[in-house]
Amino acid sequence: MTKKILSVVLGALALYGMTLISTNVANAAAIIANHECIEDFEFIPEEYLTQIRNDYSFYYGHTSHGSQIMTGLSMLYSENTDYLRPSFHEISDDLGTLGDTTWVPGTRNYLNTHSEINAVMWSWCGGVSGNNTAGI
Repeated sequence: MTKKILSVVLGALALYGMTLISTNVANAAAIIANHECIEDFEFIPEEYLTQIRNDYSFYYGHTSHGSQIMTGLSMLYSENTDYLRPSFHEISDDLGTLGDTTWVPGTRNYLNTHSEINAVMWSWCGGVSGNNTAGI
């Protein structure tokens, strides 16, 4: 796999894996998801994947770079149908720069009319570099 594909896969793993632990974290072993974990996908318990699909519904807004997470999820599924992705409402939009928060009303309006959504993600592109705290 190329580094780009690994990045996509890792983004997908992060999306799946980082929302999994709901048990006693103090007694759980650490989970490290980095570029070396690709060979460990087969060890993700099926019940974790099922829990994600059953318990999470995502609203995901992004610019072009953010599509890599969705591409990674599709690639995972094409390799192994155990990796069926959870529910996503995906929009392509720019978060803007310099305090531009025009993305906020659209996000809130959608959430107000779609109570099934319980996780929100936004992915910035280069605009975050010139943004400020109020804009983020």
